[in-house]
Amino acid sequence: MEQATAAPNIGVEEFFALPEGAAHVIDVRSRTDAAYGLIPGALVCPTDEIWETLPPNDGKIFIVYCKHGAIGEGAAAQMREKGYDARNLEGGYLAWLMETMRREDDDALRQRVDNSIQ
Repeated sequence: MEQATAAPNIGVEEFFALPEGAAHVIDVRSRTDAAYGLIPGALVCPTDEIWETLPPNDGKIFIVYCKHGAIGEGAAAQMREKGYDARNLEGGYLAWLMETMRREDDDALRQRVDNSIQ
């Protein structure tokens, strides 16, 4: 993909706050990398296939991510140049994974506390 101006980022907490179905989630990593894990509901659109695999631009926002965020930022910027409301997931898949693990830890702790006071 060619170089484009930066797209806005969306943080993982803001991403988690999005209503279900409010955005298309696009994984621009290779299919091999995505096979190790991806955000639930994400569509795998590697950068070299992105224009052939993207869903139609239907007015929803497009949350684009890669492993760390750098490649996703470039892909989101190019999508914006073509009229998509695309945003880069700040920190990429790894930031999402860390936040998911933190939330699960919080839920597990909350459950243990609830159980201990009943």
